[in-house]
Amino acid sequence: MLMDILAVVAGFAAWSVLWLGGSPQMLKLFPGALQKDGSVRHTGALLTMLVFATLVSLAAGYVVTLVGAGPNLPLILGVILLLVGIMVQRQYWKLMPVWYHLLFLALLVPATLYGAGLG
Repeated sequence: MLMDILAVVAGFAAWSVLWLGGSPQMLKLFPGALQKDGSVRHTGALLTMLVFATLVSLAAGYVVTLVGAGPNLPLILGVILLLVGIMVQRQYWKLMPVWYHLLFLALLVPATLYGAGLG
């Protein structure tokens, strides 16, 4: 039980560290994409961020299976990522197009589950 909890925490931590460390770097690939008000409307930058978020979710799913052995751990992690993602995306709702938010959220659980299948 403790290892299962640690596995989910490790997967969440991996997602958080990779996202927080990498997303600013991804935006640097598109100078001028990040506006002064914090908004991003550049389609290429947004698509790059979606690809990056998917890769990060794959990695998090992989980590959860490396640490824990419970069959439902990837789903639990995916749901936690989705719930946290909804809260965070709400804060940025006016700064990016709706399609970005919806795709970002829609990809979290499937990518996490697929990443777990790689482990």
